[in-house]
Amino acid sequence: MFRTFLLIVLFYVLPFASYSQSLSGGTGLVTIPSAYCPADGEITVGSFYTDKKYIDYSGSQYNCLTAYVNFAFLPFLEVNLRVVRMLDYPPDEDYTVDRVPSLRLHLLKETKFLPAVCFGLHDFAAAFGGTEAVRFNSTYLVASKTLEINKFVDKVDLHAGYSSDLLYAHNYQFLGFFAGSSCTIKKYLKLMVEFDSRRVNLGTQLTLFKHVCLTAGLLGFDSFSGGLSCTFTL
Repeated sequence: MFRTFLLIVLFYVLPFASYSQSLSGGTGLVTIPSAYCPADGEITVGSFYTDKKYIDYSGSQYNCLTAYVNFAFLPFLEVNLRVVRMLDYPPDEDYTVDRVPSLRLHLLKETKFLPAVCFGLHDFAAAFGGTEAVRFNSTYLVASKTLEINKFVDKVDLHAGYSSDLLYAHNYQFLGFFAGSSCTIKKYLKLMVEFDSRRVNLGTQLTLFKHVCLTAGLLGFDSFSGGLSCTFTL
């Protein structure tokens, strides 16, 4: 009885998760990052499924399941760790999981006239020479701006960024220009469209009990990917 009461208190007293997670594990839209920073001390844990068609390093042969934790450390620093597993991979092959550490440094906060700006470095083992094991590298700058709309449509967010091959890697998650937009309705539902530097993706996110987020995406208009995450604050 006490545990049930405690869960109810946590779900209805704690604030909403400040920003939702992308299917890349970090703060963003369907797959691309945004420049927004979660609240200091905010932790998100989650998992998502990605269709094999858009998994370059698997040769588009194996679907992938990813587990991650995202932690906002200080008001300007975001740390993410993903563990990626190719599904149905032959058991006799020498393969376990791919570990993907990422850092995001929030350079500018959004103002009335200026966007938020963030620098991100995903799968940064490439900086230390381990390029063959780097599957999801991205080195990017992204800017985000929020437009307040009305009582029904809470806001529209606009995002644009550029990812470079500054660090050589075996595979890149983003390379070149990317952009996207999201529309948040009544705080619970978000509709998203993005260009991830190679293709256009559509997505939707539903927030339940203020902390649980369900994300569904249609990558390239033809391949489903989706995930579940839970956010809480220390």
